[in-house]
Amino acid sequence: MLELIQNADDNSYNTASGTTPTLDITLYEDYLRVDCNETGFTPRNVEAICKVGNSTKAGVGNVTRYVGEKGIGFKSVFKVADVVYINSRDYSFKFEKNGPLGMIAPIWCDFPANTNSGHTTIYMHLANDCNKEDLKREILLLDSRMLIFLRQLRRINIRVETANNVTLSRSLSRLPDAPIRSAFVVTLQQDSKVSKYIVTNHTAKQLPSEPKREGVQESQILLAFPVQENLEPKLEQQQVYAFLPVRDYGLQVCFRIKYMCVCLSKEQFLLQADFLLVASREDVNASLDWNRALRTSAIDALIEVAKWFNTGSMKYTWPRYFPGKGNVSGFFEAFKESLLKRIVYEKVLESVDGQFVAPSWLMWCPSQFCDKDGRPLTATTKSSGRYLSPKYKSDDRETLITFGVQEMTGKEFIRELSNMIKEDPAFFCNQGLEWHSLLARALSPLCSDGQLFRQISALQLVPLRDKRWASVEDGTLFFPGDRHGLTIPDGVDLLVVDNDAAADPFRRHLYRILGAKDFSVTSLCKLIISTHNNPQFNPKSATNSALLSQALFLFNARCLLDKSQRFWCVQGDGTCRSFASRLYLGSDESLSASKLFGAAGDRFHFLHSSYEDAAPDDKERWQRWLVDSLRVAIYPRLVLPSSRETFRFSEDFEWLLMHRPSAEFLVLLRDQWHIYKPYVENDDIQRKDHATNVSRKLIRERLSFMAVKCRDGIMRQAAKTYLPTYELVVAAKGCIPFVDVPNPQDKRWELVFHTIGVGLKDDLHFYLEALQTLKGRSATKVGVGNFLEQIQARSSSKFAEVK
Repeated sequence: MLELIQNADDNSYNTASGTTPTLDITLYEDYLRVDCNETGFTPRNVEAICKVGNSTKAGVGNVTRYVGEKGIGFKSVFKVADVVYINSRDYSFKFEKNGPLGMIAPIWCDFPANTNSGHTTIYMHLANDCNKEDLKREILLLDSRMLIFLRQLRRINIRVETANNVTLSRSLSRLPDAPIRSAFVVTLQQDSKVSKYIVTNHTAKQLPSEPKREGVQESQILLAFPVQENLEPKLEQQQVYAFLPVRDYGLQVCFRIKYMCVCLSKEQFLLQADFLLVASREDVNASLDWNRALRTSAIDALIEVAKWFNTGSMKYTWPRYFPGKGNVSGFFEAFKESLLKRIVYEKVLESVDGQFVAPSWLMWCPSQFCDKDGRPLTATTKSSGRYLSPKYKSDDRETLITFGVQEMTGKEFIRELSNMIKEDPAFFCNQGLEWHSLLARALSPLCSDGQLFRQISALQLVPLRDKRWASVEDGTLFFPGDRHGLTIPDGVDLLVVDNDAAADPFRRHLYRILGAKDFSVTSLCKLIISTHNNPQFNPKSATNSALLSQALFLFNARCLLDKSQRFWCVQGDGTCRSFASRLYLGSDESLSASKLFGAAGDRFHFLHSSYEDAAPDDKERWQRWLVDSLRVAIYPRLVLPSSRETFRFSEDFEWLLMHRPSAEFLVLLRDQWHIYKPYVENDDIQRKDHATNVSRKLIRERLSFMAVKCRDGIMRQAAKTYLPTYELVVAAKGCIPFVDVPNPQDKRWELVFHTIGVGLKDDLHFYLEALQTLKGRSATKVGVGNFLEQIQARSSSKFAEVK
């Protein structure tokens, strides 16, 4: 059947008048009829069909196109027929296989069946030994794809009449072709099924001499690639044609009629060339230089097609057509091997940067090493040319690897990542949060390999809060928060993971695998305090927010500093730093430092305003902690430390004594005596000569000597005045200097004045002072006598003092 089809394609047709070259095949119980609407036999055709070795087929010359084996094709009909009748134009004759010279000597006769005007008809009486079931099956399995490689034939109609009067019919046709750049699209229809192929034409040149192709140096090679309606690849098993299909060369899937199919892979394309066959016409003659040269040229053709595909819409899908893994046997085994060796070095695949390079230069990245768009995570502007474009589908991975593309492994991924960090650290650091999250997701599984874990640990992958990047080898990494909600403050000399990085679950998981830890609150408090008390610590190196966040951390951790520990804070102007124990906290209290220092506040050091509302939800406790723990003062400081155990009268309180009304600072002492008392009154547990008690004595003396305004308007030393209680004022009869203070009946005055020497009782000294005041005055005997009586009553044990 295939020989008859090829002969029909070699016929002449009157296509100029609109004739569609058509072949009708009809199988009856005992006869096979073939009708072709060609122009009809000429004497030369009759002569050719009667002889062996002659042919009137087209294409003879120095370029072969569609050439069959001379004179053998038609004689193959005698494999199934005893008598063959031919009717064409005015010719009507037959060949009888069993007659003298029966296959080459025509016998003129009437045609035994109805003729079809304008057609050449071959009517074959089937031989008794013909396997009619095989013949029927072969006819019904004819495939429309053979029409791609036929020059002229455009339609084959098939009809089979069975013994039980059932008619089976099929129709194979090739619709008009459509051009596509330098190729064309062939549309085939097999009954109701429509399929499309992109067909490319190539010329094999400088072919070796071959007796059967005398004088021929060039030959055409056609490649056909199945496509969908949108011209995307359509994957289905294909065949190799030497003008008509030959045998199966040993692949997973092939057609049921063995001699029809030769596949090159899981094959996705059709290959047609002028391969010379063995005598049985069921195999390619592997011994011929001609065939081997065509095989090499077919490789050239495929490389050309790959580059042609790269200029169109199938640049990322054409690899599906090429041989991948699979067993290829026989003549085409070398074809596949040579093709894969060749394509390794051809610039046929696109890289990430859009350039076409050789597959051997490219690396394919599995999805776990890519971002959401399929771009390799390790691709930089410098290295993107080494990565396969993500526009290729993962389904084509196996084929691309056979091309020579390397598949990225975990080891290679880490190597590429290391190169990225070393060669372009800014590019790495400036990637977005999502990119780094994907990177962590890719690296975490690799950490289970000990060698890879060590390599990952050496990479500076972890962003720190201070904007540096660190590796595990740089030191212990700490997450910024703990289970109690505390966060490591800024400016602490720890490798603290950036907040955004620590908040990402994939990055946090990776960092924990690498050894990052949750911090210890107690240890961190000690570290902060020791840093502030380190003589080498430069507070100007810490930002305002860092110093504030450290104070807040200690506060939230409920950490209290002892009196020997210092803590640096930001002063009010925001540029200077000072120990908290020398700063004041702004307050609206009437006798606070803010109020008492007033316009002169610039000479006194206050906390920066950011501290006042740093804990809005717990403001009262926050301010109390600042005072109790950091020793920030709300009210003017009475003393300043001189050493661990000693202190001195403060310049701030000296300023008060010099510039503010005495009533104000006396009321301050009264109201805040609980603050000042520890620096004034002795500790009875300590010896009197203890350094701290000595400091207290000096403070008491300074307060005793401070100038205070008395009720008579005269400024006197505090120790030479008395508290103007009602009883003392009456007893003094105007002869005692009373300090001018509000509400002298307030018992709190006694606590303060008792310590600094202000008189509180009408004792011996009180009346001696009163009597002394009478000197120089015009006093009455009654007044003097009253004072003398009071002195006498109190002098029994103090005679010398009275005298």
